[in-house]
Amino acid sequence: MTLGKHAYFVLVFLLSGVVSAYAAGDSAASGSVDAPVAPYTVQAVETSRGAEGYEVRIKGDSVPTYTMHEMIDPLRVVVDIAQARLAKTSGLPRDFAEGPVARLAGTAMGGEEIKGVRLEIFLAEDREYTVERGGNDIVLRLAGMKMGGGALPAAARKLVGIDVQKGDAATTVTLMADGPVENFKYADLPASDGHPPRMYLDLPDLAMEGVETPVAVGTMLKRIRSARKGGGTRLVFDSAREQLFAYEVTRGDKGIVVRITEPSPVAAVLAGIMGKGGDGGVEKPAKAAAAEPAATAAGSGDNFALTSYQGQRITVDFYKIDLHNVFRLMGDISGKNIVIDEGVGGSLTLALDNVPWDFVLDIIMNLKDLQKEERFDTIVISSKAKGFSWPQQAADEIAFKADPIVVNQRIETSPEVVAGKQLLSRAQGLEASGDIKGAMAAYEEAFLKWPDNSAIAKQLAMFYLTRENLNAKAAHYAKQAVKLDINDQEAALLAALSLANMKKDAEAKEYFDLAVAGNRPGGDALINYAAFQEKGGNYAAALSLLARHEALYGDNLDTFIGKARIHDKIGESKQALKEYEAALLSGYDMPDDLKQYIKGRVAAANLDSPASSPQQGHSAKGFQ
Repeated sequence: MTLGKHAYFVLVFLLSGVVSAYAAGDSAASGSVDAPVAPYTVQAVETSRGAEGYEVRIKGDSVPTYTMHEMIDPLRVVVDIAQARLAKTSGLPRDFAEGPVARLAGTAMGGEEIKGVRLEIFLAEDREYTVERGGNDIVLRLAGMKMGGGALPAAARKLVGIDVQKGDAATTVTLMADGPVENFKYADLPASDGHPPRMYLDLPDLAMEGVETPVAVGTMLKRIRSARKGGGTRLVFDSAREQLFAYEVTRGDKGIVVRITEPSPVAAVLAGIMGKGGDGGVEKPAKAAAAEPAATAAGSGDNFALTSYQGQRITVDFYKIDLHNVFRLMGDISGKNIVIDEGVGGSLTLALDNVPWDFVLDIIMNLKDLQKEERFDTIVISSKAKGFSWPQQAADEIAFKADPIVVNQRIETSPEVVAGKQLLSRAQGLEASGDIKGAMAAYEEAFLKWPDNSAIAKQLAMFYLTRENLNAKAAHYAKQAVKLDINDQEAALLAALSLANMKKDAEAKEYFDLAVAGNRPGGDALINYAAFQEKGGNYAAALSLLARHEALYGDNLDTFIGKARIHDKIGESKQALKEYEAALLSGYDMPDDLKQYIKGRVAAANLDSPASSPQQGHSAKGFQ
């Protein structure tokens, strides 16, 4: 699962002592003393289907305080309920053979000490949904497959163009709108049902206006597709490889900018030969980004159908690549032995789209004045100026065995890594089917076989932290991932959170520092580190981290409330009130009890204000 660079989720509520109602942290500073809060009991979870769609109702015995967020891989809605516990009558976990919900699961957070309940609603389909409180219940409503009743709401703005700029280091996609774009959401989806790994970007306020899709790109980004999403637009960015590309989404002057990191050409070639963890630690592409026949570029048709070139089709983009690495890639794609004469050398620049590999090899032969001789699944490449003759005995033999030939230029994947890849594929299948216990066991076995694959270690850390609340195991695997890749800030954040939950504050701080290193750390790392510093009484450090988040990503509900809470704790009530007011006016959805609490704080402050009227008081506090 891909994490911090994109739609990461906030784990603040896993930190000991932080999982409580937002207002609870403010009671002392506001001069009031709250009565102890009785635990909320999740008595049952009921599902129903109606004309408007599908409903999941979490039934409780008192008014709940909760937060919710969406997680990908697998797709699910997570509801964290503060000061809550699961009744034996809840009927969780529960699996569903059909419908938009695949599974319901519940986990108590905090062990014997009641801290909260995490409910996970696994979605079999990506639908529009809402989560709201209804009395003592929390209700998730999934829209029907078809939007009912009349026309969809019109988007406020238009998406008027898609500009793609390709470079050696990155592919930059600019989604051009007819005005500023304020609202967007993006997340990852794994490969499934014939679809490659992909990132989707939702633009709820933008409608398509004469923009044609799909857009073929041909880099790490294979293509861009579009679909209507409510009154707005969903854009899907398909990966050209077995792994999703690294990317960054930002607001630009003309709209939204998606910057996709391109691997160095050398890394791309070596990836096709070695595979991640085999010998070079590079992600292995899908056979050099093998193209689908249906996606053949315009004008190319199927001109190879009547030729002798029948090899697997590939797309290549070489820039000053060492010839030996190119031939090693050809060997990996074709499955043939490649023997290269010691006199062959130099580099190659070449870009071809959706062509047979043997055609690519012949192009290289002609460009570099080389010749090839092939027998017994072995290709010998040498200069045309140098003749080559097969040994007579070898040509006369009836049964030729390729095993004795030692090809120094070819690097084979070890049996352990092959077994690890098979186990990894099995683990991903179990996870997709909802068998989380089985998936975790398979992931652990895969990591034993493939111990230098940091992605498996990080996945295990994520599982143990968010599903099992086994902080020690989560910390172990997160540390392994960081050890394998010191620059993996997502793994560092998982290690920091696990260690903080175990009250190993000094060690947690070291990993938090790694998680926020660099010029642009993840927003969730900054928020979680701020919560950790606040919990330790380091209020200046916490405010500094939240200010950094504001500078890089802007404010969100967590940063508004976090700053307000800290200002209250240090006696800066006026500044706290400004942050509460900003949260109220921000437009972010918030729990009703939090909204009522903030309104009460604002109203009380206005009554105490020396201003001559409520209107003047509002104006002085920024209600323009």
